[in-house]
Amino acid sequence: MKSTEAAGERFFRQYYKHCTAPDNDTLFNFLNSAHSLNDKIEKSHGKGFFDIEEFTVVKALRNIFHHEGELINEVRVIPVEELPPITTDLAFLCLVPSSLIEQSFESIPKKYREKEEKIISSKVRSFSR
Repeated sequence: MKSTEAAGERFFRQYYKHCTAPDNDTLFNFLNSAHSLNDKIEKSHGKGFFDIEEFTVVKALRNIFHHEGELINEVRVIPVEELPPITTDLAFLCLVPSSLIEQSFESIPKKYREKEEKIISSKVRSFSR
């Protein structure tokens, strides 16, 4: 249980750091801490975040960073004060290039790909200029 608590504390520290002082490494660290917390919760409670469809999206993006190589150059931190007003019906908004989403499909093991690709496609919206 102590390792689950430590993973939870790390997750929230990384979340806070990414929200208050984001840089190219904070997203990587936050995604890794979410994945690690899921692993610990599964071990200690027998159930993790996989029932949460949004976690499937986060996991796929994290797996690109973790297994496919450094893609930090694809992450751009944009201070909100530099953005024009944005209106969305989404509770959470994360802007990533569509090519990165497409690449995330390839990081999914073949036996899960069809199911997870549908989940990701249903949770990700494409915006273009």
